[in-house]
Amino acid sequence: MTLLIRRVAALSFLLAPLLALAGERILVLRTQEDPRYPASAEVCAGAPFQPVNVHLGASVWTVETKARDGALVNGDVRFAGTVTGCAQMTTAAPFVPQPFLVRFNLRDGSYTAVGTCTITSNQVPVPGFLLVSCGLKIVSAPAGVLGGSATSASVFNPFGLAGVDTGSIWTLRIHDAR
Repeated sequence: MTLLIRRVAALSFLLAPLLALAGERILVLRTQEDPRYPASAEVCAGAPFQPVNVHLGASVWTVETKARDGALVNGDVRFAGTVTGCAQMTTAAPFVPQPFLVRFNLRDGSYTAVGTCTITSNQVPVPGFLLVSCGLKIVSAPAGVLGGSATSASVFNPFGLAGVDTGSIWTLRIHDAR
């Protein structure tokens, strides 16, 4: 038992400096499809899945929420950058994971994340409008970033239905040694 305690203590001593170096930053951002910022063909051509049949270009905004309940007060507090999304959409049926890549171009650099998105509804608020959730791993980032994840609650309007826009609320959890 004493040997086990010594080994755990020694391992903790060795790992403590590494853990202290890795801070976490959390960004909550809103993206809005925006014709001023078309999707980058180069980014989508580099996706680890092909063919890419959905190309999304958007503006990125900081948000303001109520401290009391987290309700969104202002979805476009400050312009934060641009984003390109690239998907291989094979179906509009719910709960089928589909490959997705996103690249955020923010003030401190570019963050690329890859993973899957899943349609959670194709009926709300109207048929043909898609509610989508994404879970992605950050695979490329500015120097000093160790990695992280990007998750979204998204809406996708592939048929251009009136009164609803394509966009997302993203959470980036960035593990940073800077």
